[in-house]
Parts: sequence; structure tokens; C-alpha cells
Amino acid sequence: MSSKYLELCTKSQLDDYFAEFGGTEESVQNDVKYLKEWMRQQPHLPNIEDEEWLTNFLLRCKNSLERTKKALERYYTTRVTMPEVFQDRDPCTKEIKELSKRCCLIPIPKLTPEGHRIVIFKIFEKGNSAPNGDLIIKATQIVSDYLMKVDKNRGLIVIMDYENINMNYITMMFSMIKQYITLVTKATPYRYHKIYFVNIIPALEPLFTIVMRLLKSKLVERITMWKEKSTKLYTVLPKELLPEKYGGTYEKTFEELRDLFFEDIASKQDWFISDEKNKADISKRPADHPFVDDDSSNYGVEGSFRKICLD
Repeated sequence: MSSKYLELCTKSQLDDYFAEFGGTEESVQNDVKYLKEWMRQQPHLPNIEDEEWLTNFLLRCKNSLERTKKALERYYTTRVTMPEVFQDRDPCTKEIKELSKRCCLIPIPKLTPEGHRIVIFKIFEKGNSAPNGDLIIKATQIVSDYLMKVDKNRGLIVIMDYENINMNYITMMFSMIKQYITLVTKATPYRYHKIYFVNIIPALEPLFTIVMRLLKSKLVERITMWKEKSTKLYTVLPKELLPEKYGGTYEKTFEELRDLFFEDIASKQDWFISDEKNKADISKRPADHPFVDDDSSNYGVEGSFRKICLD
């Protein structure tokens, strides 16, 4: 599947990604054929013939077949255990369109020189209300699956911008912490290079204390937080890839990027609707399956606590 919005990696960059984990284009193709056959042999998993999709899973699992199999098991099982996220995923619904005007997750079209993809979560409006939490998670997963389908990168650089947040948002976020962390750290195998929380207000600090307790220490070490009005993103990320609001020189505003991105998401409507049928049938999973004890509602998100430092 092509993308009119994203500038995708070059052949040279892709070869570098394969080589990073000891692979080649030929070896990856052979591994994808193996994964297709392995899925056919799993009575509880859908038969996925999409080689592009499986290649992206393999890349995000560092070219490890065992990690990829476990990731596929988790992902398609989560589609059953979290139906509120994976059902009725038409990206062109009125609810999704309206949500994108209030808050959304948007990738920057260009990759960094190192091959990372910057994605930004932003709240656009000030006010006292907050969107439905389940709808936010559903929309986030739509973006996540879009990237899994079309994008090959060396990892994500995530910017979570909490400017314009209000207490109703914060209350809503408390209610969805574990569900959200399960999705973004376990259900979909993304590699996180860096995570930046910006425009942090004091009311958010108890929330992030809980978040840090739930995350594994390796991921906690990749998180940087900046208090309200102290955003320093232009000092750590390429200015040419940041909108002007963050001290960058990118030629489009974030609002323009949002509209272009969701136009491309909408063009994939048929894929999202047809893909909805692909999910596990847990009743058919063999009792001796190696992942039978890997409960998709937990996935070991509980991690070591690390002190939160706010610059």
C-alpha cells in the first residue's frame, strides 16, 4: 500500500534496516514466507497473506522470528480482547473526523537522517470538555495500523504535547492508562527511540508517576519531560522536521499536516474495513500453544519505577 502523505524509506535505508539485525532482502523474504506458513498452521489465527504487513512486523521485532510470532499472537488476540478498539474502524466516520479536529496523533512526513519517524500527539482546543477515551484509543490504533501497513523506519520518536489540556482530559487519561500502555507497548510491536512529554502542568505529574511504574525500565530511560512553556525540541531534533510552533522550520503548520494526513487515512478506508475481520479465535487455540499463558489483557506492562525528572 502506498502513501501520498509519508515519504517512505529508500532502498538503501531499507537494506540498512535489514543489515542492522543480520538480514538481507532475500533472507527477510524467506522469513516472511515462513511466517505466512506458520500462521496457516495456527488454527486460531487468521491467514495473513500480506507480505508487506508481515515484513513490517518482522522489522519491528528486530528480525527475530520468535519475537515476531509472539507479536502476531498478541496483536490478533488483542483484537478480540479489546473489541472497543478494533471494531467499527471506518476512519471516515463523523466521530473520527470530529475527533481529529480536537486532538490527534500525526506523523511528520519526512524521516530523520537516521531513519526515525517523528509522531506528535496534540490537543488543539482549549475548553472544559474532553473526547471519549475509547474513541481516542481507537483513533490512535488506526494511526498505528496505518504506520504498520505502509511505513518502514528505524523506530519512532514520539512527542506528546499537553498544551491545552484540562482536568476532564486528565481524569479521562487516568481511566485509560493501562489499556493504552498495553496497546502502544505490547499489542503492536513498535520500536521507540525517544519519547518527549512537553508542556507538562503540575496536575499531570501524578498521572506520569503511575505511567512510569507501569512501563519497563528500558522504555522509561528513553523518556524526557519538559514543564509547561519549556519546550526544547528544536535542540534535540532536526529543526527542518519540526513545525514552527516547536522552534522548527518545517514548511507546513501542524493543522495543515493534520488535514493532509487524515485525507490519506481516509483513502485507506476499504483496507481498514476489510481488515477488521482478521482476528484470533481464542476458542480454537491449542491448550499446549507456547503463548497460551501470555494474557493479552496484561502483557507484563508492570515495570520498574524510576524517578521522574522534570527539566
